Amino acid sequence: MTIIIIDGNNALFRFGGAMQNLTAPDGTPTGAIHGLLGCLVRFKQRYSDGRFIVVWDGRGYRVNGWRIKLFSGYKQREPSQGYGSVHAQHGLVDSILTKLGVCQISVPEVEADDVIGTLVSLCLESGWTPVVYSGDRDFVQLMIRGAQVITGNNKKDRLAPETEESVRDRYRCSLEQVILVRALSGDSSDRIPGVAAKVGDVTAAKYVVAGIDPRRDRFEDNSSAAQQIAQKLAPHWDLAQRNYRLMRILASPQDDELMPEQRVALTNALSTVKFNIMVGLPKRAPANEILNLLGDLGLQQAIEHRSILLKLNQEH
Repeated sequence: MTIIIIDGNNALFRFGGAMQNLTAPDGTPTGAIHGLLGCLVRFKQRYSDGRFIVVWDGRGYRVNGWRIKLFSGYKQREPSQGYGSVHAQHGLVDSILTKLGVCQISVPEVEADDVIGTLVSLCLESGWTPVVYSGDRDFVQLMIRGAQVITGNNKKDRLAPETEESVRDRYRCSLEQVILVRALSGDSSDRIPGVAAKVGDVTAAKYVVAGIDPRRDRFEDNSSAAQQIAQKLAPHWDLAQRNYRLMRILASPQDDELMPEQRVALTNALSTVKFNIMVGLPKRAPANEILNLLGDLGLQQAIEHRSILLKLNQEH
């Protein structure tokens, strides 16, 4: 069985942002749901045995999440201009996915990244094939654990999984080194600064390939061949170590980064997801109810693919 794990917030803004002018007859914005439903159809056509899980950031993670406690500037940005209509579609997306019987998961105070990381572990332990769909570059690290990762960046095939070759072409380093490179260069989308000026992905890749490793406790512990570079980074070594922690996606709900109550909530959520997958839950709403809603929203393309959308939890 293939478990297709979709980064909900990333998909919401990817599709909603790209189709902001798409609306229902009454003016309700529908770009996000239109894009997401089309994505589900394409995935089901590609993976006939696929089951879907859409993962959302947990309520309160921006206040009590472990990353925000580690670095107060994490993901702190001004509200995106012109994206109000995308935010407004979250409730509609949730409602339609629920009616279609698509499993959704959100764990209080836990970021979607870590829920997805632990879901990958659950899938592998259960003998299922995990496929992660997100434009977030951090997820390529899950390939090391055995997940397929689809970023949608392959223009010839938007559902083509990333490969070691595609990752090397983009980052100029091995798959295992990507998180180390990003720990040095930072991540502007998450407001994680690089360790020093002029250390972007290209320079960071050269440093890592030369032997720099932000996982080491002290900059002096880097290989002798990398000591000259390490000396340059010495004043910023604490930032490199912090960035590595921020970008590491958790594999277990028992990870020490989580608070005890967060571990319990995540463990319970994973148990529920596993049970639902095994027994074929959640069930979808009656077909006429779904089709009437899609019709009211003017989602004609989705209606045309009703034979697929109404059987997302079944082999197609």
